[in-house]
Amino acid sequence: MKFLSITVLTLCLAITSCGSFFKPKGWPVAVTPSDESVSHLGEHVKFTGSGIRLTRQERALLTFLDSEQNITASAGKKPRPGTHQWSAAEIYRVDPGKHISVLCENGYQQTAVYFHYDDDEKTWFRVKHLGENHDRGVPAVVVK
Repeated sequence: MKFLSITVLTLCLAITSCGSFFKPKGWPVAVTPSDESVSHLGEHVKFTGSGIRLTRQERALLTFLDSEQNITASAGKKPRPGTHQWSAAEIYRVDPGKHISVLCENGYQQTAVYFHYDDDEKTWFRVKHLGENHDRGVPAVVVK
């Protein structure tokens, strides 16, 4: 009996610790870049240098992040009506066109979310980290 309770506890801990990396319902989302969304989030983007224009795939990711539903799912949270909503506070172009780090916040909490772009699949993947050996991640945004 003790073995069974330890096994169940271990399984529960594994599920809850990986919860934010389950594929959210409706992902991946096919996105065409929107100038309005890009303008809205543009002030939150931290550029790696002056004169570097946003790539098409970055513009698609900004369009995706301009949705409360998408940013909440990216942060691994569930929408809770009547509470502070999640938003993208800062967006860092770690490697332009390839790696993006997003600081999400809801007014009380902050969490970092990382995206890696795969050229072959034309898809942004939500990954656990941006190190050299990052995981495959969860497909989030298909660039149209």
